[in-house]
Amino acid sequence: MFWRIFVISLCIHLAYASFTGQTFKQKPFLNLHPPEDIDSKSFIDKLYAQSSDTCTNCKKVLAHGVGLTQNTPPEQIVAVFLYWCTTKLSMSEQLCNITYKLSTSTATMGTDFTNLLVLIEDPLESLDGDYYCHFKAGGACPLPPTPAYDLSSWWSERPSILELEQSTGFFNVAHLSDFHVELDYAVGGEANCTDSMCCTPRSRNVHTNSGQTPSTDFFHNSSYTDFVFVKGDEIPALEVVWQPAHEFGEYTCDTPELLLNNSLKHVRDTNQVKTLGFEFALFTGDMVDHDDLYHTTMDTTIHEEIMGFRDMKAWLGDIPVYSVLGNHDTFPYGQLAQESLGFASRFTWNDELMGDLWEESNWVPRNVSKHYTGFSVVTRRGLKVISLNSNVWYTKNMYAYAGIASNPDSFGSLRWLIDELTESEELGQRVWLQAHIPFANVDTLPISSHLLGEIVARFSPYTIAAIFFGHTHKDQFQVQYGADKDPGNVVNMAWISQSIAPLFTLNPSWRYYQVDSKTFSVMDSLNFYQRLNETVDGEGNEPEWQFEYSAREVYTNVEFSQLKQWEKSTPLNATFWHYVAEQIGTNASFNQVYTNHQFRYSPATPDCFTGLCDDNYCYVSSFTRDAYLGCNNLEALSYHIVGSFWDV
Repeated sequence: MFWRIFVISLCIHLAYASFTGQTFKQKPFLNLHPPEDIDSKSFIDKLYAQSSDTCTNCKKVLAHGVGLTQNTPPEQIVAVFLYWCTTKLSMSEQLCNITYKLSTSTATMGTDFTNLLVLIEDPLESLDGDYYCHFKAGGACPLPPTPAYDLSSWWSERPSILELEQSTGFFNVAHLSDFHVELDYAVGGEANCTDSMCCTPRSRNVHTNSGQTPSTDFFHNSSYTDFVFVKGDEIPALEVVWQPAHEFGEYTCDTPELLLNNSLKHVRDTNQVKTLGFEFALFTGDMVDHDDLYHTTMDTTIHEEIMGFRDMKAWLGDIPVYSVLGNHDTFPYGQLAQESLGFASRFTWNDELMGDLWEESNWVPRNVSKHYTGFSVVTRRGLKVISLNSNVWYTKNMYAYAGIASNPDSFGSLRWLIDELTESEELGQRVWLQAHIPFANVDTLPISSHLLGEIVARFSPYTIAAIFFGHTHKDQFQVQYGADKDPGNVVNMAWISQSIAPLFTLNPSWRYYQVDSKTFSVMDSLNFYQRLNETVDGEGNEPEWQFEYSAREVYTNVEFSQLKQWEKSTPLNATFWHYVAEQIGTNASFNQVYTNHQFRYSPATPDCFTGLCDDNYCYVSSFTRDAYLGCNNLEALSYHIVGSFWDV
């Protein structure tokens, strides 16, 4: 089966190389010597010499770039913007190259930026320019107010809300997220590196080790052979390494395949031992690692996607897996073009690859409704699962800035979603939504977040039974309100799943849900984790997975009456999570319990009695980006510049 997928991926690889006009031979990343454009550079220098208005200057430079597209080759256009970026925006050379170098062998965005210049509406007058200069130019412009946009004509009048008849039975669904398979994870490599991704053969610490050899040895080439763990050959640690990477992962690194297989083995074993009978599983995205984009190629992207889905199929067997793509699960990184604007063929390879992988795994048939690698599928019980591609609203997707004010649905995703929800509403069918990036996350464009919130509000609570995200790597939730934050105004809530990847000092974790078999409401979530720091004993043995907590048991085992008296037959609905959020905002001990779950008791778990968890309340009580930023006046979070361009 996967040999056929390999051949398909090879064809996709060659087609992409042909499309870009480039071969995929690795080139030095920071060694760009493009043609000079003296006039453009003089224009930029004069512009900034005459005015300190960074917002207007940024939009004028964009407008100049639009003019260049008429008769200037792309190589010269990106040279102009590289000059602007490195001299006027105070951004690192590395980040500027990632943003503006033409996309050839590595996952840089220059080709997509030059495409955007063809599509963007007048930067001086449109929201396109305001958004781009805020999110992509280091906050050169302030975040503009989110424009009002009325979607009410896109749906019919809301029908009378019917009472949902709960059953006395339930079934179980697994939820996994954010694998971030580190293809070149090197046992014994530097886990305390000073550059980009650690635990690779090229990872280094610029400070020389004093020569003290780490006390533990390592086991090279440990693996799962025929579903059985086989310990590899023992090797000594290198003297030059400060913190050697262990077999099952490190808190500074993504997921070695050994950890991925160990995690999936635990999912399989839990399902079998507890006779849970998982009817399906959700995977909320990010199969590909966080490596610096100049080390990310189409080859590595395809390989990691195939590896991750192959391993899930091998361990989960006949359990269908309904997946979404994350911001890392495309090439170039985070990019996706509208089908209607002329550049979509650059990205159809991913849709074809996922279609083949998911169909051959007997997860998602070809004849379902699909949209940008998202899809709608109906389970055997009649539940509809809608998977959305959140790169549509991702702030790092260049194409998301094309005409967003005049047509905030240029991808057609909102219309497709509304049509799917309308169909289910007319049938009296319950729906689960899943996507990678939460609507309230700072990586979501504000106008998209607002409109998605409107759609959820229109079709809740009768049609939309549950919402699921990934992306943050933390165990979180978010509550949607129609007005003030009181129990009478709750609309819906979203589950944000924890990651398998330990990067950002988080313990690997996954969960499953107990689901009402009639209403498809979530009755409980049961969470499992492993303490990664306890696996580094030098023995190379399999880590021990532990039961972490039941949401129903932990959050009702408090003195707060509304939670303590929560009926066992009542689902963990938005009202329940409103009361949990209320306690997070007022009770430091309760907030600490929640935070322990966020980090899965890792060494980096913050102390909530010192003010380090104060943002939790705003995050869990916000469903849109504007609501989150407005909660604590957090406009500083509305853009973020990371030197290595890492993102969750």
